[in-house]
Amino acid sequence: MTDVWSTLLRLGVALVVVLPLAYVAARLYSKQTIGRAGRALHVLDVRALGPNRGIYLVEVGDRILVLGVTAHHVNVLAELTDPDVIERVKEDAKGGDGAPFSHLLGDAISQLRKGRREDHSK
Repeated sequence: MTDVWSTLLRLGVALVVVLPLAYVAARLYSKQTIGRAGRALHVLDVRALGPNRGIYLVEVGDRILVLGVTAHHVNVLAELTDPDVIERVKEDAKGGDGAPFSHLLGDAISQLRKGRREDHSK
């Protein structure tokens, strides 16, 4: 009977020592991984389009990508190359007003409408 209690006591002590160490190691590892990824990749804004669907504005290095994301695919919809647009998007993202997509989409829609009007007038 003392062997059972002795074994249970050793098991309890081992758990008290091992579980906190495993927890701390997992937290440190996750912070390192997230920290590395955070420097190279930054989500500037997200717009949900429906369940498991959205458009992401992502800064990757010195580029900004517009990504269409579903539950099964990630597609690059556009890459922003105009330095003025890139600067505007970054400033809007820093301001925290959640407006980068609103501004971009408004500009894109205006340009599309302008292009359609020009096509119809020809």
